[in-house]
Amino acid sequence: MVKGFTRQFLYIRPGIVVIFDRVTAAHPQDAKHWYLHTMEKPECIDGELTPDTRVHPQGHFVAAGRTLRVAHGGSVLFSKTLLPELAEIRVQGGKGHQFEVNGENFDMYDAWWKKVGTPQYQEEIGIGWWRAEVEPRSPSAEDVFLHVLWATDDDTPAMFPVEKVSKQGQAGARFSAEGLDVEVIFATTGEVAGCIKLTRGGQVVCDRPLASAIEDDYQKWHSDSRFDAWMTNPYMRSAVGVTKK
Repeated sequence: MVKGFTRQFLYIRPGIVVIFDRVTAAHPQDAKHWYLHTMEKPECIDGELTPDTRVHPQGHFVAAGRTLRVAHGGSVLFSKTLLPELAEIRVQGGKGHQFEVNGENFDMYDAWWKKVGTPQYQEEIGIGWWRAEVEPRSPSAEDVFLHVLWATDDDTPAMFPVEKVSKQGQAGARFSAEGLDVEVIFATTGEVAGCIKLTRGGQVVCDRPLASAIEDDYQKWHSDSRFDAWMTNPYMRSAVGVTKK
């Protein structure tokens, strides 16, 4: 049971995403899991990926490192876990495990796979057969999760180095990629806050606080051809409440 949750989602063009989550459990012993669903099986590129038979004899693995790589359709996604400091990173999935919860797979019926859930349909809507799970090793009432994701071409074997930044009441990441030197800091306690600094060729191109609340009401995108769909399609309005003008 969750008592409190906030997520700060930072996109740095063209292919970097930084995700910072703060989670407060109603009871300290309640487990907290961070999930990354993928189309293909992730590999661990900075440590072994070994079988884990504690829940199920097949389809479960434990990563010894903290950087995962998963390729699909000519692209690759890297995921670097910076926080929790002490984390167990698991990988599970494959046939018979793609919808598994606590060792039981809640699969679709055979006719659905043949008539609806075809490979083309799975590709179109992004049904992933695998997922990565990140869990703190010790129970606590409050935990933070910090991940840096990088999407790029699948001929890229390794992720750029990422340094964790720790300050009093703050945590963040520092790295150089896509022609930028990046430092992003988040508040680990108190009000949601943070800041970002981007430098290119020794010149600061951005140095500002991060938003502490949702600011975009989509009105700035009024000229976009997709604007009417954003305003009227209920499936596109779940994150931000908007009113058509």
